[in-house]
Amino acid sequence: MKKLNLIFNQRLEKQLEFIIEIDKVKNILRKSKLFDGNRFANDAEHSWTICIFLEVI
Repeated sequence: MKKLNLIFNQRLEKQLEFIIEIDKVKNILRKSKLFDGNRFANDAEHSWTICIFLEVI
């Protein structure tokens, strides 16, 4: 049981490390503006938009 908990904890730790790392893309500004032209998009918004486009088509 201890080994299973250790494996689970290691996996959870890696997942949290990934989430923290991927959260950094919000700080990367792009040269393209949002659809409303209000401001420049960040990488997280751009990535989200591309993912939605791919789901739709």
